[in-house]
Formats: sequence, C-alpha cells, structure tokens
Amino acid sequence: MSNSIHISRISKKYGAKVALSGIDLTISPGDCVALVGLNGAGKSTFIRLLAGIDHPDTGSIGIMPSCAIGYMPDHISFSSGVTGREWLRFLCKLKGSPKEHVRVVLAETGLEQVADEKVSSYSRGIVQRLLFAQMLLNDPSLLIMDEPESGLDPFWVKEWKQHIASFRKRGKTVIFSSHHLRDALESSSRIIIFSNGGIISDTAPAAWLSVSDPESFFFDRISAGV
Repeated sequence: MSNSIHISRISKKYGAKVALSGIDLTISPGDCVALVGLNGAGKSTFIRLLAGIDHPDTGSIGIMPSCAIGYMPDHISFSSGVTGREWLRFLCKLKGSPKEHVRVVLAETGLEQVADEKVSSYSRGIVQRLLFAQMLLNDPSLLIMDEPESGLDPFWVKEWKQHIASFRKRGKTVIFSSHHLRDALESSSRIIIFSNGGIISDTAPAAWLSVSDPESFFFDRISAGV
C-alpha cells in the first residue's frame, strides 16, 4: 500500500437514512482537501469514517498503518471541572506522546493564558482552538477536521489558515469540512462537493476562482448534481 489514501465504494446508513453511497476517492500525500456541501450532504459521516470513529457498512478505506492521524471533531463533551491543560495531558497519555507536547500545542494555539481554567468557562471559539490543539499532540501526518472554523473570530480564522499553510509546506495531508467556501478555496488544493451522500464534483480551486461568483458556481453545481 502506498502513502495515498484509497477509498473504495464506501457506503453508510443510519437506520433507513443513507448517509453515504458508493464513495470512491484517492487522496495523495500532501493533498489539502476541502469538503463542502449543504447540511446533511454526508461530509461529517465521511470524516468520521476516515478518522476511524465509525465504520462503513460496505467498501473499504485504505490508510497506511504507520500513518499518524490527528482528528478534530466538530464538538465533544468534557468531564465536569476539567481544565484545558488537564484534558490535553490526559489525551497526551492516551496517544503515547511526550508530555512536553502539551506545552507546545498550547503555545501554538495561543491557549496558555486559559489553560488552567475550566473548559466549561470557555467560549465556543476557545473550545474550537482546544480541539485543534489536541489534534496536534501526536504530530500527525494526516489531519482530519470537521468544521474547524466554526465559532472562530476573524483573528483565529486567519491563524487557522496559517496553520494549514504550514501543514502543506511540511507535506502533511489535510482533510477538512467547511461551510466557509472562500476560506476553503484559499486553503485547499482540492474542493470536493458532497450532495445527498455522494460526490458530485472534485476540482482544483482554480476552477472556482476563475468565475466571478464562487457561491453561485457552488449552488449551480448542487442544483445540477454534477
């Protein structure tokens, strides 16, 4: 198996609802893939399957066993009274990462000043930065993020995009879902549109940036289903 990610005919149902149907995809090392689409299109399901949080009903996902994966969920429930630093230390042990990585990721995400405050006191944006920080603890070569910009203020959106640029320079593979189309266009090497559990478009950002109105381009493709 190469370092590419090979996804073959994966499907997933939740009860009678078809979340994904017959997805085929290859993601090369160093790709930065943005998943876009309307709510319920299948993006989050795809990300959970890719991260190993859930498993497909049919098909296969081929990722090198030696590939270190970092996963950022769109939300999580925290233990009552836990601080940001305590939570990161706990996850650091689970991942088998050096304990000094906690200090490093707190600095990288600007969370040092709130690290010893209870997570329950954090704003939505700070929780997002904490979820981003934990993803980095094991220095992953594959980073998978579900709506990473949700709740971030403009300053931290800019910081997030700088992190993505840094990951790409270091040859890391990045996959993220987003409702922020223009940010996705600025950050990715591929834009994949999900619709009704399938992929209807997989193109480079240049195809989108060549038109005057990327949002209209997006909705036209959703409407056409191609």
